[in-house]
Amino acid sequence: EPIIPTLANGYIVLTVDDAAVEYEYYIEYSAEGGDKYYFAHDPRPFSLADVGGKLFRQAVRSDGTKLGDPVEVMLSTVDIQMTAYKLEGNLNNPKAVYESGLGRQGDLAYCWIPLQAKITETMPDGTKNEVTFTPDDEKPFNANVFIGVKGDTNLDGVCNASDAAKVLIFAAAYGASKDPASVTIQDDAKIENFVYFLSDVNAESEDHGATSNGADDAAVLNASDAALQLIYAAVRGASADGSANWATQVFPATATLPKYTREIHEWEVANA
Repeated sequence: EPIIPTLANGYIVLTVDDAAVEYEYYIEYSAEGGDKYYFAHDPRPFSLADVGGKLFRQAVRSDGTKLGDPVEVMLSTVDIQMTAYKLEGNLNNPKAVYESGLGRQGDLAYCWIPLQAKITETMPDGTKNEVTFTPDDEKPFNANVFIGVKGDTNLDGVCNASDAAKVLIFAAAYGASKDPASVTIQDDAKIENFVYFLSDVNAESEDHGATSNGADDAAVLNASDAALQLIYAAVRGASADGSANWATQVFPATATLPKYTREIHEWEVANA
């Protein structure tokens, strides 16, 4: 039974509310919105934190009256299962989605999918509260993900010399333009930032170079990115199984890895 604190004559009065209480949950999103970019080799489970979401719990009486203010629930204290919405196979990470081939966008080798989230919170008395958020809710669950191959500028599913050439063309146009912000690397404006993210292999910028997830000066797409794309292609071409590891085989040993490449590598080592 919930204990309700009230203030009376300068004293805090605690009263027990014996009415039936249920809990409602909702999610608030950060200003960045719910779209998120991932690499196709990323095996880490989707996370609510990735899409800027905060979870809140509101106690409600059986008559609909709200009890107190909503409480933010720390994501680390609940079980969250995020999976591809309306796709078979319980696909819960970027690599699984990409390899399934589901969510592919026509002839282009990238996936776009909405996610759903099943959240279970265990209360102090052992009661489990479960709620599932989906894009079809009255207040839609706003978590859409783009998944593509790191370094794949032309979206053909492979990082190779063709991608490096496209990056160099972009860099030349960017450097020569009186309005660099107008220079694009992709004809489709809807995925311009996503393609930039895939191409910006040394900084993994998610906002077209405005900010960096690598070295501070690395967010501009240039010859350094093209060089790394070529190294990746060479390593992959020489590999018996056609694979290459960005973290251990492409970047120099002394380099500071960009955020997502580092986090993926750390997760793979920890879960080997």
